[in-house]
Amino acid sequence: IMLVACGGTDKELIGKWEDNLAGVSTYDFKKDGTVSAEVINDKIEGKYTADGKVIKIKIGEKEIELPYTIKGDKLTVTSNGTDIEFGRVK
Repeated sequence: IMLVACGGTDKELIGKWEDNLAGVSTYDFKKDGTVSAEVINDKIEGKYTADGKVIKIKIGEKEIELPYTIKGDKLTVTSNGTDIEFGRVK
C-alpha cells in the first residue's frame, strides 16, 4: 500500500500533459496523488508521488521511477536514458 500523503506532490506537475512528438500519450496528474494516462489508446490509472526530481508511478504492483524537470509549460521525463518532452494542456 502506497501512502501518497507521505510522499508528497510537486504542485507544478499537477495537470494534463501531452507528448510533443506525436501527441500519442497524455498524462493527467491530479492533486490527490492519482494519475491517469492514455498511451496509444491504452488507458492506465495509478498513483504517483513527485519530489521535484523524480516521479514515482505505481500501477498495480509495478512501480516506475522517472527523473523529470519542469520549465514553464514543458515537462521533460527521462525514461531508459531517453528524454521525452511533454507540453502542458491548457
